[in-house]
Amino acid sequence: MAKVAASPSLFDCLLTKSKTQPHQIALVTGFQSISYLELVKLVISQAVSLSEKGVDNSSTLGVCCADEVAHLILVLSASYIGASSCTIPSYESTDSQKELAERCGVTHLVTYADFISSDKRVPSQDSANTKLCNEARLLFSTSGTTGKPKIVVHLDSAIVQQAPRHISSPSERFACLASMEHNFAKRHRLYCLAMGATNVFIDSSEDVVHQCLNSKVNVLHLSVFQAQQLLGHKDVGLLKGLRIKLGGSHASTELRNQICGLGMSLQAGYGTTETGAIGFTDPNDSGAAESIGKPLPGIMLRVVDSSGQELNQGERGEIAIACDGMFYGYLGQPELTDTRLNEGWFYTGDIGYVDAQNRIHLCGRVDDMFVFNSINIYPQEIESVLSDYDDISEVSVIPKDSPVHGQVPVALVVFKRQTRRNVRKLKKYSDRRLGVRSPRQFVVLNEMPKNPSGKFARLRAMEIPKKEDDIRAEIIDVITNDDFGLGISQNLVAKFLAGKADIQFSKVSIDSLMLVSLLVMIETQFDVVVTPQQIDKISSLNALVSLVLTGNNSERIKYDHVNSSESLPSDYSSSKVYKLFHRVCDVSKTVVQMNKALSSFENRLSPLGMERLFVCHANDSLLPKGISEPMRAAIDDWFYQIRNLMFVQSNNHIEGYKRVRLAPAATLFRGEGESSAKTLMIFFTGSGTRRFVLPTPVLLQYINSKRFDVLLISEPSGRGYEYGVPGLGKNDNKVIEWIEGHPRLNIKSYRSIRSVGCSGGAYIAALAAYRLQVEVCVSFGGRFHKERYPLKIVKRLFKLLKGVRRNGQVKVVLAYSAGNSRDRIYAKLLALLSAGSLFAIEAEQGKFEHTILGEMMELGQLSHFFKHTLFIEAQQPDISSKSVMQFPAGEIQIIN
Repeated sequence: MAKVAASPSLFDCLLTKSKTQPHQIALVTGFQSISYLELVKLVISQAVSLSEKGVDNSSTLGVCCADEVAHLILVLSASYIGASSCTIPSYESTDSQKELAERCGVTHLVTYADFISSDKRVPSQDSANTKLCNEARLLFSTSGTTGKPKIVVHLDSAIVQQAPRHISSPSERFACLASMEHNFAKRHRLYCLAMGATNVFIDSSEDVVHQCLNSKVNVLHLSVFQAQQLLGHKDVGLLKGLRIKLGGSHASTELRNQICGLGMSLQAGYGTTETGAIGFTDPNDSGAAESIGKPLPGIMLRVVDSSGQELNQGERGEIAIACDGMFYGYLGQPELTDTRLNEGWFYTGDIGYVDAQNRIHLCGRVDDMFVFNSINIYPQEIESVLSDYDDISEVSVIPKDSPVHGQVPVALVVFKRQTRRNVRKLKKYSDRRLGVRSPRQFVVLNEMPKNPSGKFARLRAMEIPKKEDDIRAEIIDVITNDDFGLGISQNLVAKFLAGKADIQFSKVSIDSLMLVSLLVMIETQFDVVVTPQQIDKISSLNALVSLVLTGNNSERIKYDHVNSSESLPSDYSSSKVYKLFHRVCDVSKTVVQMNKALSSFENRLSPLGMERLFVCHANDSLLPKGISEPMRAAIDDWFYQIRNLMFVQSNNHIEGYKRVRLAPAATLFRGEGESSAKTLMIFFTGSGTRRFVLPTPVLLQYINSKRFDVLLISEPSGRGYEYGVPGLGKNDNKVIEWIEGHPRLNIKSYRSIRSVGCSGGAYIAALAAYRLQVEVCVSFGGRFHKERYPLKIVKRLFKLLKGVRRNGQVKVVLAYSAGNSRDRIYAKLLALLSAGSLFAIEAEQGKFEHTILGEMMELGQLSHFFKHTLFIEAQQPDISSKSVMQFPAGEIQIIN
């Protein structure tokens, strides 16, 4: 082990500060401030409590506590006692926690329950002056990108020696977004106290900008990923003058320029767990480029070759460091310690060089470098170039074995949201900037594989290129099955298999049976569940590949026992709905099949039916015994999503609809009261679907059951309404006649009628509006047939014109896409035909389809949207042209 010079301990620093400036604030949270005097008392009280539990200077304390203040005080109390301490992350699995505790030799595991939050048992001041031990050790588990984490051993006096390289003065009010359970955040919290500065704890899940402003933070430490998120905040400009310290991964020139452009002072840094900070850029150094600045005061640095010989300026080699506050060694790995820590020099394993201005430039890790056609490839150099590409948010370069070239570079990329994933354009950019070093394969991911501390997980990433090849091959195998056929060229298939081309879903004749086969294959072959809802949101096979590569990262939903305002009937377990749900569970053999069945099942439920099922499920009385955990998790998630949508506007009252099945494709949801006092809303669904955009219980929950009844008409799969609906009629006229004449419906008994259609149902909703003389017609995403069907277009126009002339004025509301010419033509022609009023909802940017309802639901805007469009009161004046609703694609305006 290395010899470390004597230095004050952490507690020595706290004690000195508590005597010289007792009222200086040490810790700030959202609800309290703790002075250095108060902190010393808390630490001593905690130490007394730990001592009573048998903790002494021979103990190793494992701290498993997510509360940051409690965690910090537990660590400081261990140092006061002289005990070793390590963090056992609460977010890790039980097995991982146990393994880490065993490696660190933990003798006492403490949690938040062991935290003493008051100073009830404070020893005398004489006790505080008594130094129990100056050799307390802090164990830091590295979160390296490869291999098993190393346990880095520091004396707490070494942390004190490193502190001046991180915290410049006691006037700093320091914050970082990472938790104390991550070692770099833990070290920074300790550095801050060692320098007598103020630690500010903010909640990264809340409004970071305004927390920083309210707590007067002047230094904020971020990872690159956190910095990118912060820049997306609408009020980030208010942080002008804040000093941003970037660490943890490579920061691109683009990111640095964005931060500086907002008036913030940037310091991009480099350091290691073993040494602390090594370099930070000078905010005033305009030529810093992508360097990490010059070595900090007290840092001796040299660049060496594989034999340990020092290299000249500009030559690439391994960076070696000598400084005060060096780590003590690697726990249980003396040979590794001797290799990495030799004659006072720490060999970092990082490849880099020093330029003429003595700035440090990093090129990657010694372990990361690989050889491609006799050329040394340093991944970080390629990543630096690709990071400047405008549409990319993250990139990592890894090697892939090649029988011809040794190893070829492969780029894993994550595109920015709302940008087109144009791999061909990215490759041209890469070839132009990198030449022969350009990656030979680009793998698009939804998110980069990372470990719990947010660092790139290289071992997992190394498996991705081969896995991508396998996924592509299996997808093609399913969709080229003889029973389905593909209908596209073999050349395009070959390019897709090689990752050089994409295939749009619209080019592939995927029916519902093929889709289920595809999703079952993905689940069984790659242990990834892709839901039909996820498929609905993507448009190509490349997007599906990215979805499978990213895998499932959502946490399991768990429900506690709940009480519902709606009591269950005593015989509910014998109801048809209850029995049908059991049947769904029995016949579903994979999660994909279960999700498909649930998606269909939800469309027959009223809000009350859904709530009753949920109450049974939450109280563990719904699912059959022996159901598998993946199935149970899928059902948990289904309930969570539906109920989250149902109650997003905090309408806790369950709408009292009762389901009346009039025909296989027609269901009436009847509310309370007489029809003469209500309005009938007729919904015509889109092509081949049984729901109107939203799950039926969600849609009904937003409609007042005392004022409206709902008739849901489903278009048969593969056929349009114009060709008829089974059980309703052989063409669109017959369908409307069926609605008009059904005795159990009796539409003449209603005070008024409204018709609503989306996609394939938009045309018949408009036609029904004139035939049935409705007061309001709402049409979403309607369009005419493609240009090769001119006779059908003429036929539709004629029918609509005939309806207008026969039945007079109808108020018509249309939603159409600014980016789709056929949607615009449909809306404008219908406007000319209509004797009533036309209102259009238009997105200024991007596509605008009827899926807007789902998006507005997520934004909590759906109630507002329905109130001002679908359910506008008939006696109210026309919709205001000034109505504006927010939408991710830009502003959506209701315009005359």
